[in-house]
Amino acid sequence: MAVEMHYAAAKDADVRRLLGHALDRQIGEIRDGVAAAQAGGDLPAGADPAFTAAAVMVFIMGLMHLETLLPS
Repeated sequence: MAVEMHYAAAKDADVRRLLGHALDRQIGEIRDGVAAAQAGGDLPAGADPAFTAAAVMVFIMGLMHLETLLPS
């Protein structure tokens, strides 16, 4: 489904906008979680929460695409 969503977003501006908003929200939630973990001492304070959140989202999206290509 992730591949289909990205394919649709490439062709349709409304889908692209909706997907962009959803990704922004998800990355924001991860960023906030990283910042909270840093404040609580569970993660190193030196990492940039926004960069870390974007990297986590790229990792998740990569896993979704890999599942499509290699389901086993």
